[in-house]
Amino acid sequence: MKCRFVIDVRNGFVSPKTDEVLPRIEKLVGDFRGGPIIATRFVNRGGPFDSIMHWKRLSACLETDLIPFVQESADYVTEKSIYSACTDR
Repeated sequence: MKCRFVIDVRNGFVSPKTDEVLPRIEKLVGDFRGGPIIATRFVNRGGPFDSIMHWKRLSACLETDLIPFVQESADYVTEKSIYSACTDR
């Protein structure tokens, strides 16, 4: 069985720098057949992001919510608080 991972494509990802990327991701999601689509959603819960990097973004719902086409297409959504997509945290 195949699956497609869509990693951390959430509202906080949207910027002028991602304008070209989002339509490509949407096409990859829309064209995928033959298995589940698994989406991850990074949420900044502090830790080294705050203490070392002094970075506090991606901790509130508006930024961490998945982009609508990902939310609508995902068979599974998993929340994570570290960079790895394959984690139980």
